[in-house]
Amino acid sequence: MSSLPIVSRIVCFALGGVLTLSVSTCSSVTKESSTPCSEPGIDQAWQSPEVRKGEQTLGFDEFIRQISSRDVVFIGESHDRYEHHLNQLEIICRLHDQDPNLVIALEFFQHPFQSSLDAYIDGQLSTDEMLEKTEYYERWGYDYRLYEPIL
Repeated sequence: MSSLPIVSRIVCFALGGVLTLSVSTCSSVTKESSTPCSEPGIDQAWQSPEVRKGEQTLGFDEFIRQISSRDVVFIGESHDRYEHHLNQLEIICRLHDQDPNLVIALEFFQHPFQSSLDAYIDGQLSTDEMLEKTEYYERWGYDYRLYEPIL
């Protein structure tokens, strides 16, 4: 019997859900969080977004501090917006830096394909093999390059 890893936080990508904080992608970089923790090459494109909680504007670091105490974090997106995916990646990276016991849930990978995703993450499948085995293009179809850095 295999033991399941202890997970302290789940990050979900979905269109729906309750939003308590909104992240705008049309704002200038703030000094406190202008350097992303995500992978090299991504950092030239990422800009610290404006974060609002009601009428209050938060710095990105404060936003991360507030959501880091949550057990589940939902991150919405417009599927074809690159900057939305960069924000998702940065949120995941910062949460992972605080606690690596993190699960990333994606709405477009159905449960029957979990073993193929596990094999991909473990390096047993190439990207092309994983995309074929999960029927990615038949079931989702958005440009995989938008999601690849997250996986």
